Amino acid sequence: MNNKEKLSLLETMFDAEKGSLYEEMDLADSEYWDSLAIISFIALVDETFNKRVPAPMVKSAKTVGDLIKLME
Repeated sequence: MNNKEKLSLLETMFDAEKGSLYEEMDLADSEYWDSLAIISFIALVDETFNKRVPAPMVKSAKTVGDLIKLME
């Protein structure tokens, strides 16, 4: 899966408009990033990639690109 497809997954998870997320986007400034988003992200990675990502790693993400790296 390429980064564009991963961005699309994140947009769906956040219920964001298509094309509204970009890799350099600061999560702290995002209206989408909160504690529920962290749980949703962990579930998304588990279900889509069959990979477990610890919550502290997700919480330490600063950008959308950091989330994409966690999906690898």
